[in-house]
Amino acid sequence: MRRSGMQFAIIIITCAAVSAPAEARPRLFRAIGALAAAPVAIIAGAANARARHHRERSVRAAPVSRRAAADIRPQARGAAPGWAGPLFWPHASVDLFDYVFGQSGGAERFWSYGYDDLLDGMFVTASIPDERPWGPRAATRVAETGSAQPTTPWQSMCGQTAPQIEALVERIRTRLQTAPEQNVALDAVRDALVQADAKIAKACPDAAATAEATERIDMMAARLIAMRQAASLVLPSLRKFYAMLDDKQKALFDGVDPDQTAGANATIRASAGLCAEAAVDGNWPTAKIARRVAPKGEQLADLERLRLTSASFGQFVTTTCADTAKNPIERLETARKRVNVIRYAVTHVSPALDQFYGSLNGTQKARFSSLGR
Repeated sequence: MRRSGMQFAIIIITCAAVSAPAEARPRLFRAIGALAAAPVAIIAGAANARARHHRERSVRAAPVSRRAAADIRPQARGAAPGWAGPLFWPHASVDLFDYVFGQSGGAERFWSYGYDDLLDGMFVTASIPDERPWGPRAATRVAETGSAQPTTPWQSMCGQTAPQIEALVERIRTRLQTAPEQNVALDAVRDALVQADAKIAKACPDAAATAEATERIDMMAARLIAMRQAASLVLPSLRKFYAMLDDKQKALFDGVDPDQTAGANATIRASAGLCAEAAVDGNWPTAKIARRVAPKGEQLADLERLRLTSASFGQFVTTTCADTAKNPIERLETARKRVNVIRYAVTHVSPALDQFYGSLNGTQKARFSSLGR
Protein backbone atom coordinates (compact mmCIF):
# COMPACT_ATOMS: atom_id res chain seq x y z
CA MET A 1 0.00 0.00 0.00
CA ARG A 2 1.50 3.33 -1.08
CA ARG A 3 1.62 6.27 1.33
CA SER A 4 2.08 9.95 0.64
CA GLY A 5 5.31 11.57 1.80
CA MET A 6 3.39 13.66 4.32
CA GLN A 7 1.68 10.69 5.95
CA PHE A 8 4.99 8.83 6.09
CA ALA A 9 6.52 11.84 7.85
CA ILE A 10 3.74 11.81 10.43
CA ILE A 11 4.36 8.14 11.18
CA ILE A 12 8.11 8.71 11.56
CA ILE A 13 7.62 11.70 13.88
CA THR A 14 5.03 9.78 15.94
CA CYS A 15 7.36 6.83 16.49
CA ALA A 16 10.17 9.25 17.40
CA ALA A 17 7.93 11.02 19.90
CA VAL A 18 7.16 7.76 21.69
CA SER A 19 10.81 7.02 22.39
CA ALA A 20 11.94 10.63 22.88
CA PRO A 21 12.68 12.15 26.31
CA ALA A 22 9.64 13.64 28.02
CA GLU A 23 10.84 17.23 27.54
CA ALA A 24 11.09 16.75 23.76
CA ARG A 25 7.67 15.20 23.21
CA PRO A 26 5.56 18.41 23.14
CA ARG A 27 7.66 19.81 20.28
CA LEU A 28 7.37 16.57 18.29
CA PHE A 29 3.62 16.35 18.75
CA ARG A 30 3.22 19.97 17.69
CA ALA A 31 4.97 18.92 14.48
CA ILE A 32 2.46 16.12 14.03
CA GLY A 33 -0.42 18.55 14.50
CA ALA A 34 1.07 20.99 12.01
CA LEU A 35 1.39 18.32 9.34
CA ALA A 36 -2.06 16.93 10.02
CA ALA A 37 -3.64 20.39 9.78
CA ALA A 38 -2.19 21.08 6.33
CA PRO A 39 -4.64 22.13 3.60
CA VAL A 40 -6.79 19.28 2.36
CA ALA A 41 -5.75 19.89 -1.23
CA ILE A 42 -2.12 19.16 -0.39
CA ILE A 43 -2.77 15.87 1.33
CA ALA A 44 -5.68 14.58 -0.70
CA GLY A 45 -3.36 12.09 -2.36
CA ALA A 46 -2.77 10.38 0.97
CA ALA A 47 -6.03 8.41 0.76
CA ASN A 48 -5.34 4.71 0.55
CA ALA A 49 -7.17 1.75 -0.96
CA ARG A 50 -10.12 0.67 1.09
CA ALA A 51 -9.94 -2.74 2.76
CA ARG A 52 -12.41 -4.95 4.50
CA HIS A 53 -12.41 -4.89 8.25
CA HIS A 54 -9.52 -6.97 9.59
CA ARG A 55 -11.77 -8.91 11.90
CA GLU A 56 -13.53 -10.49 8.93
CA ARG A 57 -10.19 -11.33 7.32
CA SER A 58 -8.73 -12.83 10.49
CA VAL A 59 -11.70 -15.16 10.88
CA ARG A 60 -11.05 -16.55 7.38
CA ALA A 61 -7.26 -16.57 7.47
CA ALA A 62 -6.30 -17.36 11.05
CA PRO A 63 -6.57 -20.80 12.65
CA VAL A 64 -8.42 -19.19 15.56
CA SER A 65 -11.25 -16.67 15.53
CA ARG A 66 -10.70 -13.07 16.49
CA ARG A 67 -12.47 -13.71 19.74
CA ALA A 68 -12.42 -17.16 21.33
CA ALA A 69 -15.28 -19.46 20.36
CA ALA A 70 -16.87 -19.05 23.78
CA ASP A 71 -17.02 -15.29 23.42
CA ILE A 72 -20.59 -14.45 22.44
CA ARG A 73 -20.76 -11.22 20.50
CA PRO A 74 -23.72 -8.91 19.92
CA GLN A 75 -25.23 -9.77 16.56
CA ALA A 76 -27.11 -6.55 15.93
CA ARG A 77 -26.08 -4.55 12.92
CA GLY A 78 -23.60 -1.85 13.81
CA ALA A 79 -22.44 -3.47 17.06
CA ALA A 80 -18.71 -3.23 17.83
CA PRO A 81 -17.08 -6.54 18.85
CA GLY A 82 -14.60 -4.81 21.15
CA TRP A 83 -17.35 -2.98 22.98
CA ALA A 84 -20.42 -3.79 25.07
CA GLY A 85 -22.58 -0.72 25.45
CA PRO A 86 -20.19 2.05 26.55
CA LEU A 87 -17.80 -0.56 28.00
CA PHE A 88 -14.55 -1.11 26.12
CA TRP A 89 -12.93 -4.57 26.32
CA PRO A 90 -15.65 -6.72 27.93
CA HIS A 91 -14.11 -9.26 30.32
CA ALA A 92 -10.79 -7.38 30.26
CA SER A 93 -9.65 -8.91 33.56
CA VAL A 94 -10.27 -12.46 32.35
CA ASP A 95 -8.57 -11.83 29.01
CA LEU A 96 -5.54 -10.18 30.59
CA PHE A 97 -4.80 -12.85 33.18
CA ASP A 98 -5.80 -15.83 31.05
CA TYR A 99 -3.12 -14.66 28.63
CA VAL A 100 -0.57 -14.14 31.41
CA PHE A 101 -1.16 -17.59 32.93
CA GLY A 102 -1.41 -19.43 29.62
CA GLN A 103 -5.07 -20.41 29.85
CA SER A 104 -6.82 -21.79 26.80
CA GLY A 105 -7.79 -19.05 24.32
CA GLY A 106 -6.23 -16.30 26.43
CA ALA A 107 -3.60 -15.27 23.90
CA GLU A 108 -6.07 -15.12 21.03
CA ARG A 109 -8.48 -12.97 22.99
CA PHE A 110 -5.86 -10.63 24.43
CA TRP A 111 -4.09 -9.96 21.13
CA SER A 112 -7.33 -9.55 19.20
CA TYR A 113 -7.75 -6.09 20.72
CA GLY A 114 -5.99 -3.25 18.98
CA TYR A 115 -6.32 0.03 17.17
CA ASP A 116 -9.42 -0.94 15.22
CA ASP A 117 -11.29 -0.88 18.52
CA LEU A 118 -10.55 2.84 18.75
CA LEU A 119 -12.13 3.27 15.32
CA ASP A 120 -15.13 1.33 16.58
CA GLY A 121 -15.29 3.67 19.55
CA MET A 122 -15.43 6.67 17.25
CA PHE A 123 -17.77 5.38 14.56
CA VAL A 124 -19.91 2.54 15.90
CA THR A 125 -22.78 3.18 18.26
CA ALA A 126 -21.79 1.09 21.26
CA SER A 127 -25.08 -0.42 22.34
CA ILE A 128 -26.52 -3.83 23.10
CA PRO A 129 -30.06 -4.15 21.74
CA ASP A 130 -31.39 -6.73 24.19
CA GLU A 131 -30.75 -8.59 27.42
CA ARG A 132 -29.11 -11.59 25.78
CA PRO A 133 -26.68 -13.41 28.10
CA TRP A 134 -22.97 -13.34 27.57
CA GLY A 135 -21.38 -16.75 28.01
CA PRO A 136 -18.14 -18.06 29.56
CA ARG A 137 -14.93 -16.65 28.21
CA ALA A 138 -12.30 -19.20 29.14
CA ALA A 139 -11.25 -22.20 31.18
CA THR A 140 -11.09 -20.16 34.38
CA ARG A 141 -14.73 -19.11 34.25
CA VAL A 142 -16.95 -20.85 36.78
CA ALA A 143 -20.62 -20.47 37.67
CA GLU A 144 -21.56 -16.84 38.21
CA THR A 145 -22.90 -15.84 41.58
CA GLY A 146 -26.30 -14.23 41.65
CA SER A 147 -26.81 -10.57 42.42
CA ALA A 148 -29.72 -8.94 44.15
CA GLN A 149 -29.09 -5.71 42.23
CA PRO A 150 -30.24 -5.54 38.60
CA THR A 151 -27.48 -4.70 36.16
CA THR A 152 -27.22 -4.03 32.47
CA PRO A 153 -25.61 -6.85 30.46
CA TRP A 154 -22.37 -4.94 30.00
CA GLN A 155 -22.00 -4.09 33.70
CA SER A 156 -21.59 -7.80 34.48
CA MET A 157 -18.52 -7.84 32.20
CA CYS A 158 -16.53 -5.20 34.09
CA GLY A 159 -14.55 -7.65 36.22
CA GLN A 160 -14.30 -11.24 37.41
CA THR A 161 -15.97 -12.94 40.35
CA ALA A 162 -14.06 -14.16 43.40
CA PRO A 163 -14.72 -17.83 42.46
CA GLN A 164 -13.14 -17.24 39.05
CA ILE A 165 -9.93 -15.90 40.55
CA GLU A 166 -9.86 -18.66 43.15
CA ALA A 167 -10.35 -21.29 40.42
CA LEU A 168 -7.36 -19.91 38.49
CA VAL A 169 -5.11 -19.93 41.56
CA GLU A 170 -6.16 -23.44 42.56
CA ARG A 171 -5.44 -24.68 39.07
CA ILE A 172 -1.92 -23.29 39.32
CA ARG A 173 -1.49 -24.79 42.78
CA THR A 174 -2.58 -28.23 41.62
CA ARG A 175 -0.54 -28.16 38.44
CA LEU A 176 2.70 -27.11 40.16
CA GLN A 177 2.20 -29.16 43.34
CA THR A 178 3.39 -26.22 45.39
CA ALA A 179 5.12 -26.59 48.76
CA PRO A 180 3.80 -24.85 51.90
CA GLU A 181 6.13 -21.85 51.60
CA GLN A 182 5.28 -21.55 47.91
CA ASN A 183 1.59 -21.60 48.78
CA VAL A 184 2.08 -18.51 50.92
CA ALA A 185 3.61 -16.71 47.95
CA LEU A 186 0.85 -17.99 45.64
CA ASP A 187 -1.77 -16.70 48.07
CA ALA A 188 -0.13 -13.29 47.76
CA VAL A 189 -0.52 -13.56 43.98
CA ARG A 190 -4.20 -14.35 44.51
CA ASP A 191 -4.64 -11.32 46.74
CA ALA A 192 -2.93 -9.15 44.13
CA LEU A 193 -5.23 -10.55 41.44
CA VAL A 194 -8.25 -9.60 43.54
CA GLN A 195 -6.94 -6.04 43.92
CA ALA A 196 -6.09 -5.87 40.21
CA ASP A 197 -9.54 -7.04 39.22
CA ALA A 198 -11.11 -4.43 41.49
CA LYS A 199 -8.99 -1.78 39.77
CA ILE A 200 -10.28 -2.86 36.35
CA ALA A 201 -13.87 -3.14 37.55
CA LYS A 202 -13.73 0.34 39.03
CA ALA A 203 -13.11 1.74 35.54
CA CYS A 204 -16.50 0.42 34.46
CA PRO A 205 -18.69 3.22 33.06
CA ASP A 206 -21.69 4.45 34.96
CA ALA A 207 -24.99 2.83 34.03
CA ALA A 208 -26.15 6.18 32.65
CA ALA A 209 -23.06 6.66 30.46
CA THR A 210 -23.86 8.16 27.08
CA ALA A 211 -22.74 6.92 23.69
CA GLU A 212 -21.18 10.06 22.21
CA ALA A 213 -17.93 9.39 20.40
CA THR A 214 -15.75 11.64 22.55
CA GLU A 215 -17.09 10.15 25.78
CA ARG A 216 -16.58 6.60 24.54
CA ILE A 217 -12.94 7.38 23.78
CA ASP A 218 -12.44 8.85 27.24
CA MET A 219 -13.92 5.71 28.79
CA MET A 220 -11.70 3.58 26.57
CA ALA A 221 -8.62 5.40 27.87
CA ALA A 222 -9.75 4.94 31.48
CA ARG A 223 -10.23 1.21 30.93
CA LEU A 224 -6.75 0.82 29.45
CA ILE A 225 -5.14 2.81 32.26
CA ALA A 226 -6.85 0.54 34.78
CA MET A 227 -5.57 -2.56 32.98
CA ARG A 228 -2.02 -1.22 33.02
CA GLN A 229 -2.29 -0.44 36.73
CA ALA A 230 -3.74 -3.91 37.36
CA ALA A 231 -0.77 -5.54 35.66
CA SER A 232 1.60 -3.46 37.79
CA LEU A 233 -0.21 -4.55 40.95
CA VAL A 234 0.29 -8.25 40.22
CA LEU A 235 3.86 -8.12 38.93
CA PRO A 236 5.79 -7.92 42.28
CA SER A 237 4.01 -10.87 43.93
CA LEU A 238 4.20 -12.91 40.73
CA ARG A 239 7.94 -12.33 40.47
CA LYS A 240 8.43 -13.45 44.08
CA PHE A 241 6.37 -16.59 43.55
CA TYR A 242 8.15 -17.45 40.29
CA ALA A 243 11.57 -17.09 41.93
CA MET A 244 10.59 -19.75 44.49
CA LEU A 245 9.80 -22.40 41.86
CA ASP A 246 12.24 -25.13 40.88
CA ASP A 247 13.12 -25.78 37.25
CA LYS A 248 10.41 -28.41 36.76
CA GLN A 249 7.73 -26.16 38.22
CA LYS A 250 8.89 -23.25 36.09
CA ALA A 251 8.67 -25.38 32.97
CA LEU A 252 5.08 -26.28 33.84
CA PHE A 253 4.20 -22.71 34.75
CA ASP A 254 5.77 -21.29 31.60
CA GLY A 255 3.57 -23.33 29.28
CA VAL A 256 0.09 -22.68 28.05
CA ASP A 257 -3.04 -24.48 29.20
CA PRO A 258 -1.88 -27.70 30.99
CA ASP A 259 -4.36 -29.72 28.93
CA GLN A 260 -2.46 -28.77 25.77
CA THR A 261 1.00 -29.83 24.60
CA ALA A 262 4.09 -27.76 25.27
CA GLY A 263 4.24 -26.97 21.55
CA ALA A 264 1.11 -24.86 21.94
CA ASN A 265 3.36 -22.04 23.15
CA ALA A 266 3.83 -21.27 19.48
CA THR A 267 0.13 -20.41 19.33
CA ILE A 268 0.61 -17.68 21.91
CA ARG A 269 3.33 -16.01 19.86
CA ALA A 270 1.41 -16.48 16.61
CA SER A 271 -1.69 -14.86 18.11
CA ALA A 272 0.11 -11.54 18.31
CA GLY A 273 0.00 -11.48 14.52
CA LEU A 274 -3.79 -11.09 14.62
CA CYS A 275 -3.48 -7.52 15.84
CA ALA A 276 -1.16 -6.64 12.94
CA GLU A 277 -3.79 -7.42 10.31
CA ALA A 278 -5.65 -4.13 10.67
CA ALA A 279 -5.60 -2.07 7.48
CA VAL A 280 -5.85 1.14 9.46
CA ASP A 281 -6.28 3.60 6.60
CA GLY A 282 -8.58 1.24 4.73
CA ASN A 283 -10.95 1.16 7.68
CA TRP A 284 -11.45 4.92 7.66
CA PRO A 285 -15.05 5.51 6.44
CA THR A 286 -14.31 8.42 4.11
CA ALA A 287 -17.29 7.91 1.82
CA LYS A 288 -19.75 7.46 4.68
CA ILE A 289 -18.56 10.59 6.47
CA ALA A 290 -18.86 12.63 3.28
CA ARG A 291 -22.32 11.27 2.50
CA ARG A 292 -23.93 11.24 5.94
CA VAL A 293 -22.09 13.86 8.01
CA ALA A 294 -21.37 16.23 5.09
CA PRO A 295 -18.62 18.31 6.76
CA LYS A 296 -18.02 21.75 5.28
CA GLY A 297 -15.46 24.55 5.51
CA GLU A 298 -13.15 24.30 8.51
CA GLN A 299 -14.75 20.96 9.41
CA LEU A 300 -13.01 19.43 6.41
CA ALA A 301 -9.59 20.51 7.64
CA ASP A 302 -10.36 19.25 11.15
CA LEU A 303 -11.55 15.94 9.74
CA GLU A 304 -8.39 15.50 7.67
CA ARG A 305 -6.28 16.26 10.71
CA LEU A 306 -8.20 13.58 12.64
CA ARG A 307 -7.76 11.07 9.81
CA LEU A 308 -4.02 11.61 9.50
CA THR A 309 -3.46 11.57 13.26
CA SER A 310 -5.50 8.39 13.48
CA ALA A 311 -3.55 6.76 10.65
CA SER A 312 -0.16 7.62 12.12
CA PHE A 313 -0.94 6.27 15.58
CA GLY A 314 -2.72 3.28 14.06
CA GLN A 315 0.47 2.41 12.21
CA PHE A 316 2.44 2.80 15.43
CA VAL A 317 0.14 0.42 17.31
CA THR A 318 0.36 -2.12 14.50
CA THR A 319 4.16 -2.13 14.66
CA THR A 320 4.03 -3.20 18.32
CA CYS A 321 2.24 -6.49 17.56
CA ALA A 322 5.04 -8.78 18.69
CA ASP A 323 4.99 -11.38 21.46
CA THR A 324 8.20 -13.18 22.36
CA ALA A 325 7.28 -13.80 26.01
CA LYS A 326 8.26 -17.23 27.31
CA ASN A 327 6.87 -17.26 30.84
CA PRO A 328 4.13 -15.60 32.95
CA ILE A 329 6.46 -12.80 34.11
CA GLU A 330 7.33 -11.85 30.55
CA ARG A 331 3.72 -12.21 29.43
CA LEU A 332 2.57 -9.87 32.18
CA GLU A 333 5.20 -7.30 31.22
CA THR A 334 4.27 -7.69 27.54
CA ALA A 335 0.59 -7.24 28.38
CA ARG A 336 1.31 -4.11 30.39
CA LYS A 337 3.29 -2.62 27.51
CA ARG A 338 0.63 -3.57 24.98
CA VAL A 339 -2.29 -1.92 26.79
CA ASN A 340 -0.11 1.13 27.40
CA VAL A 341 0.65 1.41 23.68
CA ILE A 342 -3.06 1.40 22.84
CA ARG A 343 -3.72 3.85 25.67
CA TYR A 344 -0.98 6.14 24.33
CA ALA A 345 -2.59 6.16 20.89
CA VAL A 346 -6.05 6.84 22.32
CA THR A 347 -4.76 9.74 24.41
CA HIS A 348 -3.13 11.45 21.44
CA VAL A 349 -5.94 10.90 18.95
CA SER A 350 -8.50 12.21 21.41
CA PRO A 351 -7.67 15.96 20.98
CA ALA A 352 -8.08 15.72 17.20
CA LEU A 353 -11.41 13.94 17.69
CA ASP A 354 -12.55 16.58 20.20
CA GLN A 355 -11.73 19.37 17.78
CA PHE A 356 -13.58 17.86 14.84
CA TYR A 357 -16.52 16.57 16.87
CA GLY A 358 -16.90 19.93 18.62
CA SER A 359 -17.28 21.66 15.26
CA LEU A 360 -20.32 19.55 14.31
CA ASN A 361 -23.93 20.51 14.88
CA GLY A 362 -26.34 18.20 16.69
CA THR A 363 -27.48 16.34 13.59
CA GLN A 364 -23.93 15.83 12.36
CA LYS A 365 -22.82 14.51 15.76
CA ALA A 366 -25.61 11.95 15.83
CA ARG A 367 -24.71 10.76 12.36
CA PHE A 368 -20.97 10.65 13.08
CA SER A 369 -21.45 8.59 16.24
CA SER A 370 -23.52 5.97 14.44
CA LEU A 371 -21.73 5.60 11.12
CA GLY A 372 -21.05 1.92 11.64
CA ARG A 373 -18.36 0.20 9.62
